[in-house]
Amino acid sequence: MSENSANLRTPQKHSDQRTRWRKTRIFLLCGIMVLLLPAVFFAVQEYKIPSKVTMNHHETRNGLDFAGFTFSTPTSSPTLTNRDIYNLVKKQYASALESCSSLNIDYQLVTSPNLANRHLQDTPAYIVSFHDLIGYSFGSDEVSNRTLYVVFDANSGEELYAETSPL
Repeated sequence: MSENSANLRTPQKHSDQRTRWRKTRIFLLCGIMVLLLPAVFFAVQEYKIPSKVTMNHHETRNGLDFAGFTFSTPTSSPTLTNRDIYNLVKKQYASALESCSSLNIDYQLVTSPNLANRHLQDTPAYIVSFHDLIGYSFGSDEVSNRTLYVVFDANSGEELYAETSPL
């Protein structure tokens, strides 16, 4: 009788162990999902670029003619991407980004002998233009219905130039 009772207990014991193992796996999977979901959510938010942003929009460079800039087409890829520059703009020009109707980011080789602090000669750069700014202050001026142009070095992210379009 003891053999029969031992045989009856063994399947139940294995069944309990399987049930505990299943519960443990489900618990671990739920824990992992709880930990990973916020990271995935914030990673997606970081790289989501709004629809008002256009990339490589050649109209952008025409607006800097007043500042003496000339442009040529780059033949190599920059160190920083459009997305890197957009994230830089989000940090440094957050209020301008909110105030503009559209934002253009264009990668070009930039030449300008007129900058006070340096001479640019075929420098890889991103030209960022914030169009139709409303209620944005740049320096000591309130800027309305104008365009703000910012030129960033395409390899370092350093801001090389910033100016609003003339009235």
